[in-house]
Amino acid sequence: MLTALLLLAGFAPAPVSTTDFDVDSGHSTVMFQVKHLQTAEFFGRFNDVSGKIAFDPKNLDKSVVTVVVKAASVDTNSEGRETHLKGPQFFDAANHPDITFSATGFKKNGKDSYDVKGKLTMRGVTKELAVTVKHTGEAKDPWGGYRIGFLTSFKIKRTEFGINFPLTMLGDEVTLTVSLEGMRKLGDDEK
Repeated sequence: MLTALLLLAGFAPAPVSTTDFDVDSGHSTVMFQVKHLQTAEFFGRFNDVSGKIAFDPKNLDKSVVTVVVKAASVDTNSEGRETHLKGPQFFDAANHPDITFSATGFKKNGKDSYDVKGKLTMRGVTKELAVTVKHTGEAKDPWGGYRIGFLTSFKIKRTEFGINFPLTMLGDEVTLTVSLEGMRKLGDDEK
C-alpha cells in the first residue's frame, strides 16, 4: 500500500547500486521472544538500533550489513525487569554495551530473499549465524532521500552467549526479529 501511494505521488523506486545506507533507528526494530516459566511467550525490544547497509543485488559480494544494538536500550514495559536484564545475569550492559551483527555473505535464494552469513556478538561472545533475509522494499521518500528495507527472524540459544539464568524460569531458545530501514540522501542528479 505504501509503495503504491509513493508511486502515485511520483516517488518511484530507483534501481539500487552499492551505496551505503544508514540504519534509520526511528523506523527499525529489534524484538525478542522467549518462553517465561515454561508457559507463555514473552516479548521485548531494543530501542537503540544503528548501523550501515550496503546492498547491490547485481553484485552480492559487495553487500554488507552492520547492526549495533545498545544493550541498555532493552524495553520490556517494566523498569525493574529492564534493570535486571541490563545487569550481569543477562546482557551485562555495563561491560558489554553493544550487541552487534555483521554480515558479509549474501546468496540469493528466491524472489527478494537472501541467505545471509554473519557474526553475532553479545556479552563478548561471537557466534556464526546463517539467516534468511527478505528485501521488503525500496523507494524515494518525500524528503529527498532513498529508503531500503529488510526483515529477518531467527533463533539463538541464550546460554551460548553466557546468559545462564535458570532454564526453569526462562527458555533457552530466543527468537529475534529484525526489521531494518536504511536511508540515504539522494544526489541532485537522482532527484
